[in-house]
Amino acid sequence: MTMRFAKALGLWGYITLLAAIALVVLWIGMAASDHPDTMWAGTAAAVVLIVSLVSLTASRRMLVHQDPDSRPEQDPLQPAVTDEEAAEYEAHYHGRHIRDDDTDH
Repeated sequence: MTMRFAKALGLWGYITLLAAIALVVLWIGMAASDHPDTMWAGTAAAVVLIVSLVSLTASRRMLVHQDPDSRPEQDPLQPAVTDEEAAEYEAHYHGRHIRDDDTDH
């Protein structure tokens, strides 16, 4: 499964969660007015809520099990940062000097 599918499934989960909330509000209103179709509205709200929770859970589990190095946002052309580059960055932007334990005698 691709990361796009997992994200789309999560989006679907959030959309159905909003629909489930609307159905629960509708169900409560129907129950308050003693409407004859209250049972069907409650059943629909429960089913949509379960579908949304399953979608969100499945999406989260898929995204957690993805290899972080194979993310689409990762730039394959950018080389890894060396220790010297990291030290220069920290010194320049954060004012911190990273000591190298082998050279500090």
